[in-house]
Amino acid sequence: VHDHVRQAKLAAIIFACDGVLVDSECDGHRVALNKAMKESGIKKDGKELECSMEEYGKLLKARGEQSLMTVWKEMGWDGMDMEEAVKIYERKNEIFQKMIKDGVIPIRPGVNRLIDEAIAADIPLAVCSSNTQSNVESIVAELGKTRASKINIF
Repeated sequence: VHDHVRQAKLAAIIFACDGVLVDSECDGHRVALNKAMKESGIKKDGKELECSMEEYGKLLKARGEQSLMTVWKEMGWDGMDMEEAVKIYERKNEIFQKMIKDGVIPIRPGVNRLIDEAIAADIPLAVCSSNTQSNVESIVAELGKTRASKINIF
């Protein structure tokens, strides 16, 4: 156990799930969106579209139909409309759920070590997330049985 953990007088460590335990945007949602777009056959200049990290960041910041349409057009999705977008996003969510259940979204570097050090120092652990309970439980399970058994989920 590192000295900084021994010296810490923490009452508990409360983790967020998305962006902390896993990089769900990069390794989950974006990957699922690309799979959903591929399934739907969206193409630009005869090639399948793939959403880069930069483009996905723009999509995350877009608010409202007009804003989304502007981002889609910038990305080459000229034929996109809200009806098609809803279908793609619904499918993206299904793919994302399966990715979580299948354990293919990796735990971020350093998370297991920090959890192990906190367990060794008898520091209570929890995860608080706006994600669904089942998604969080699946992600926490990826930490391994011993670690997961020491983590409360809220």
